[in-house]
Amino acid sequence: MAVTVHPASAGSSRSMGTFTMSLIQGWDLIKAEDGGRPLAAGDLVVLEVRKPLPIAAGPSGWVWATDRIFYKIIGPPEQEQPPTFYAEDAGEWEIQGYAIASDQIRPFDDSGSAVKWNP
Repeated sequence: MAVTVHPASAGSSRSMGTFTMSLIQGWDLIKAEDGGRPLAAGDLVVLEVRKPLPIAAGPSGWVWATDRIFYKIIGPPEQEQPPTFYAEDAGEWEIQGYAIASDQIRPFDDSGSAVKWNP
């Protein structure tokens, strides 16, 4: 799932752009044949920030895997804190989302209900 937004800036000496990713809205808009469905508790969710780079800070409670990739096995989405990203002087944001259903998470097995990345 790709999202592009124009973020609001927080007041500071340097402009700090923020983007908050919804874990409820949008995921079910991905076509079923592409693995789209609402997120559920136990899903492994991976978010990749494509723009802007570099990221100043990633979302609290998520594992920062690289300079742009964050992941987490989520609880019930409606009880999760939506992940927020921060970057200095950020213009547009593009976030890619990927999810694997909890009943398909097995070592060395890439099958399952995955939301395809759409670069």
